[in-house]
Amino acid sequence: MAQAAAGGSDQQRALILGEIIEVRTHLTNPTAASATDEPRSLAAACYALPGYARELNRQGTPRLWPFAAGYAEGRRRDELLLAIGYLIAAFEDHTLDTTGVLLNRGTITARICRLRDELVGPTPGDPGRSTRSSAVDALAFTGACYALPVYAREVGRHQIPLLWPWPRGLYRQHERGLELLLAAAMLLAEIERQDRATGTVTAGLTAVAGGAQ
Repeated sequence: MAQAAAGGSDQQRALILGEIIEVRTHLTNPTAASATDEPRSLAAACYALPGYARELNRQGTPRLWPFAAGYAEGRRRDELLLAIGYLIAAFEDHTLDTTGVLLNRGTITARICRLRDELVGPTPGDPGRSTRSSAVDALAFTGACYALPVYAREVGRHQIPLLWPWPRGLYRQHERGLELLLAAAMLLAEIERQDRATGTVTAGLTAVAGGAQ
């Protein structure tokens, strides 16, 4: 498979990363006593999935939403930014829990960008393409799959998550920290894809309720 085409200009990516860090600053910081990536990775998966794919309860909240409150639908691009913010928070929780070290966010975003630039999909040059979901949604589904803890991934034949939109040979389980970064890289690629499609220079972050956790 060919490597994915580069996503957007350096300037545009820098602006997107600035939006992501802004979102992350509105989420609480991890503490050594409670550092677990699970709740925030579940929240990330909820926002990564397109609205039609979120299984809602009677209150209109996704079944997997891990917090007592705070969920609200918003503009799709803002939901993706919020999902990446949650993934960075989850990665911080994970590294603090496993190593006792809280990494610099610049280091984390640099790793996400590296993974995004190495991203491949089933169609050379276009990682958004899929035979099982539209180009609009494929990256979001792959991001949601890796955001979800393993136990929350409903699987079908060959133990492939039902949400996985690409051929089964492209699915691999990884160390949890890498999965969180991969999920963020997929969603960054999706934001870049949307920005290219709409000619957005930067969309300007609008408020998305939810997510002080």
